[in-house]
Amino acid sequence: MTRTATSPSVDDWRRRLGGRWLVSWPMYAIGTPIAFVTFTWSEIARAPAGTPAVTRLATAGLVAVACAAVGAWMLLANATFLRHRAVHPVPFVPALIFLGSFGTLFAIVLVVGAPLVGAPPIESPAFTIAAMAVISAWWGSMLVLLLDARERITADRVIVLNAAVDQEIATIQQADLSRVLRDYLDTRVVDELQGVRDTLDQALIRVESDARIGGWTEVSEDLRIAARASVRQLSADLWSMAEAAYPRVTLRSMLPAIVRTQPLRPLAVAGLTVLVTVQSTTERLGWAVGLLATFVGALAVYVVLALANRVMRAWPRRHAAIFIATIVLISAGGMATTAASGGEVTVIGSIFNLAVTAIILIATSAFGAVYRANTEMLGSLASRVSQESIANLSRQRELSAIARQAASVLHGQVQTRLIACAAAIDRAVAINDYALLTRTLEQARDILEQPLVVEPTPASLDDLLRAHRERWAGLVELDYEPGMSVDLDLATLQQVSLVVEEGIVNAFRHGEATHVRVSVSEDGRELRVSVVDDGAGPGSRVDPGTGSALLAHITRDRWELSRVSVEGGARLDAVITR
Repeated sequence: MTRTATSPSVDDWRRRLGGRWLVSWPMYAIGTPIAFVTFTWSEIARAPAGTPAVTRLATAGLVAVACAAVGAWMLLANATFLRHRAVHPVPFVPALIFLGSFGTLFAIVLVVGAPLVGAPPIESPAFTIAAMAVISAWWGSMLVLLLDARERITADRVIVLNAAVDQEIATIQQADLSRVLRDYLDTRVVDELQGVRDTLDQALIRVESDARIGGWTEVSEDLRIAARASVRQLSADLWSMAEAAYPRVTLRSMLPAIVRTQPLRPLAVAGLTVLVTVQSTTERLGWAVGLLATFVGALAVYVVLALANRVMRAWPRRHAAIFIATIVLISAGGMATTAASGGEVTVIGSIFNLAVTAIILIATSAFGAVYRANTEMLGSLASRVSQESIANLSRQRELSAIARQAASVLHGQVQTRLIACAAAIDRAVAINDYALLTRTLEQARDILEQPLVVEPTPASLDDLLRAHRERWAGLVELDYEPGMSVDLDLATLQQVSLVVEEGIVNAFRHGEATHVRVSVSEDGRELRVSVVDDGAGPGSRVDPGTGSALLAHITRDRWELSRVSVEGGARLDAVITR
């Protein structure tokens, strides 16, 4: 089913603001260089003529320390009170306060450190700190929402491509390519597991010739090794085959769309102009004249941008040229104002002013407008992709889907059943049950003979969880609330089954848990699945494998594994968007 991009509601924006991008490496990598260049230049420009080069260098170092302090604060937040934000978004107001704290910390370092490095002390430190908090909250919000929009545009592009690819897939399936691909994977998997089957064949022969079963523990260990090593590695190899490449959307690719299609934001830019220029203007002209000059300048900016929007609407084919010309005009006006008020104008300063003006105008246009550009990009995407490209993508996607299904079956069902067989062999040895031993060995042989047989998905959530309980009976006690009123389609049930299977396998294999509780709840279009166990809990360092890749694919990276308490226990939380 095709989906079109729509402008998110205010509530949706607020929820996204507190999500996974609230603290992120791209956010820091984009914002920090801009802050470093801007404040290094402004602090050096404030220094009196004849200031030693060492002092200017120390000033640059102070700004770098402020940037590092912000980075340390982000790392601390990411590791502590914001570590669950991807699954449980931070409320709107706390998210804004947190974004403002970047600017507050940055300004405090500059205010405290300026006298220590010999730089001129910052006048009106309270105003500087407050203004930096507001600018940081605004700038951070813009970056968070822009990064979120980029992620969603990427997902929308895949959906549009899928719509075009689905038609080609029908042709591919009619041509029996799917059968060829499945036969290839079946053969490869069967060959990879041949060594384990040979071990079981020898074990069955020994059982038939020797009724003593006291030494059969080694067979159960062979099965555990197969589940842990052979099957796990094979599922990882198949999963790597499943990584289909779709066109990715970069922030750089969004820039032309903003310049060519988006209006300027007069009110946002005028407000930012007041915050950025009021301190330096009042320092030069005094409070009365400085405030008047600041607001007159902001009004002029508002008028110029509003007129530019009217001109762009009148001549849409010249939109990009008018947009760029407006950036140059605003920058030139700022430099002329500086010169008229007695400030120094240099070539480097003019270039720097032009760059900052471009960043501000483009950033404000990107804020809240990127989804409208997305609609246009999605509308023309399918027509831009050649039929040959669609055919290639279709073949790759079909192989990807088959390989991913094989990987998930191996990682989930096959591992689970082999582990259960190993436990049954141990139980047969403990109670000296010859019939149980023979039956279990034959069952393990059948599993390895046809490892990619997919078990049918139950028709309801209750039936699904009941099937998991029966599969793990005797190994792990599975607890859930019967009759959960969640109506799910078959595809979503399959995703829930994979998440639950991964949670139970981890609890049993890594945590040695004996009890697991599963809960599923709805939150709009989102489905929240939690698997809590009483095992040892996750270790301090967990190497991601096929299970992590599986969860990331199903949830779009909205999952986390955390420790329940100091004593132990693990909690797997996953969010599935329907």
